[in-house]
Amino acid sequence: MRAMNPVPLAGAAPARTISVAEALQMAAAHFQAGQRGEVETLCLKVLELEPENPAALHLLGVLAHLAGKQGVALALIEKAVRCEPRNAQFRYNLGVVYGVLRRLDEALDAYREATALDPDHPNAWSNLGSTALDLDHFDAALAAYDTVLARHPDNPGAALARAIILYAMRCFDAAGPAYQRALALAPRDPRARWEYAHHLLMMGDYAAGWEEYEFRFSAGAQSSVWCYPYPYPRWQGEPLAGKTILLHGEQGLGDEIMFASIYPEVIAAAAHTIIACQPHLLPLFRDSFPGAQLVAQLRNEADAWTRRPAGWLAGAPGIDYQIPFGSLARLRRRTLADFSVHCPGAGQAGGHPARPRTARGASPETAQGADLGTGQEAGLAAQGASLSAGQGADLTAGHASGPSAGLAPDRPVAYLRADPVKRAAWQAKLAELRGLRVGLCWAANPAIEDALAARRSRKKSLTLRQLEPLLSIHGVDFISLQTWEAAAQVAAADPGTRARILDASAGLGDFADTAALIMNLDLVITVDTSVAHLAGALGQPVWILLPWQADWRWHAQGSRSEWYPQARLYRQPALGDWESVIRQAHLDLNTLRGAAPAGASTSASTRAPAGAPAGAPTGAPTGAPAGAPTGAPAGAPAGAPTGAPTGAPTGAPTGLPTSAPTGLPTSAPTSTSASASETEIPA
Repeated sequence: MRAMNPVPLAGAAPARTISVAEALQMAAAHFQAGQRGEVETLCLKVLELEPENPAALHLLGVLAHLAGKQGVALALIEKAVRCEPRNAQFRYNLGVVYGVLRRLDEALDAYREATALDPDHPNAWSNLGSTALDLDHFDAALAAYDTVLARHPDNPGAALARAIILYAMRCFDAAGPAYQRALALAPRDPRARWEYAHHLLMMGDYAAGWEEYEFRFSAGAQSSVWCYPYPYPRWQGEPLAGKTILLHGEQGLGDEIMFASIYPEVIAAAAHTIIACQPHLLPLFRDSFPGAQLVAQLRNEADAWTRRPAGWLAGAPGIDYQIPFGSLARLRRRTLADFSVHCPGAGQAGGHPARPRTARGASPETAQGADLGTGQEAGLAAQGASLSAGQGADLTAGHASGPSAGLAPDRPVAYLRADPVKRAAWQAKLAELRGLRVGLCWAANPAIEDALAARRSRKKSLTLRQLEPLLSIHGVDFISLQTWEAAAQVAAADPGTRARILDASAGLGDFADTAALIMNLDLVITVDTSVAHLAGALGQPVWILLPWQADWRWHAQGSRSEWYPQARLYRQPALGDWESVIRQAHLDLNTLRGAAPAGASTSASTRAPAGAPAGAPTGAPTGAPAGAPTGAPAGAPAGAPTGAPTGAPTGAPTGLPTSAPTGLPTSAPTSTSASASETEIPA
């Protein structure tokens, strides 16, 4: 073994030389102790003597990865692999770096090579499964975790991962027992409880689902929620007469809008209500909940709050209770019957009545009872549009199945209000439009700061070009409600497309602006994003285009929602099949316009299923209860467990964080956040 140049050892005098092997052993020990500077010094000394020493290259690559220098890490570890191609650990960590760089196909190959070299490498199998799920390679993902469980049947992390994959595959009959198996192995694991909550809520089991949903805060950062440590007792349903309660945010904008449906009931019961919401919602919520005090709460301030509480608290009245908005449903929406407050006839406890639709040309303050949901809206009636004829053209009364099947299809109770001045301003801007006014939103927040959220966003987003079949319908004026980067697609489109859609993004500064615009539209067609929730909360007709892996709140099947009774759900019949969704929406929008679709296809791919009620969106189930065994879902991979219901599935974000650095995972991975794989070093 070659000797190194003198390397001074701590506390040793005089300096002595050590072998390359000894230097690498010392570097590994320093790495385990977190002494990265010493690791780098030793590895660089090794490379002075042996420029292609694979162990030194690998360790330096690991250091670069941990320092966030992924390009440097990749170059070093790739060189280490070239120097020692049959080292499973090198291949594994190469996969880790590829994964962080979102080069998922290459990451998958690296993990496969690692498992081929070392079939007993549990973390490589786990990361292979996680990456395969990221790529929607469901069979490979399930096989990877089955391999882990075959060797270690009582591993709770692998058991939970398997349940998450089955859920992502829409194999709900198999996913339920799989979650229960994971919980039997780790009953106190909050991440497993949080994941199981999504399954229960997807199945419509609200009473049990909300109980598991309470574990979201203890599930850690992977739950994608945040919690402010307000120093007041948690409200558990006690009487609120004479009391002050604080309702505060914890999740995304769409979630906040959806759970705000419960706010009027609390405001009516309490003496004083404080609502802490995200700044983009503040003006809208002030207009909608005049009986409450509204304050801004930034999503990324939760940690800093413990060091410097919000200044508005000093001037707030004595607060008796606090509750994060996601926990209100546990108290107020435990059964489907509790959603009757969203429907007509039941009223809204403590809330305000729905504001009537404004007839075309009338002022928002003086319009009398115009209601698109009952087919009486002046603009449509004048054009002879039938709201109940044809293939589901009724904007509100689609045939339902699943958990929300018993809800009345009548006009919903709106709980958000648009500012009348802003409504009037948009009315003036749109005065020249003579066709049916349809708002479009085709992409969700890209969430570039979170890899898993970004992947979910892509799955539920379209491009403007994919909506071109809708834009071809004559007699419809399309208005873009799109913000974020996707708004630029209008300006970048060809002249013909630009001529068919009005880009309103410059006037959409916050949700109050968007609400005012939506109240001047006849219909909103949107993907699953905050615009869908906003239109639903305003009581406006809305068609929601859902991916195959739909969120839990939309359930596994059906064309109706208990959260927004007037909404119509269009579901992908197979993974990634937006074409069928757009085709059905095109047919229905044509019918709504009162015009027969020119050259419309009557092939089986565009007709409703045999025996389905008129208007059932293509690919929607035909009345089977949620969770009913109906065989493997359309679009599921070969070999998927049978018994999964048809219709769109998952609501918990899919995607598993990769394994812990050494040994088997001791706690279950979750699907709600992506965390980078940790690297390993040779023992």
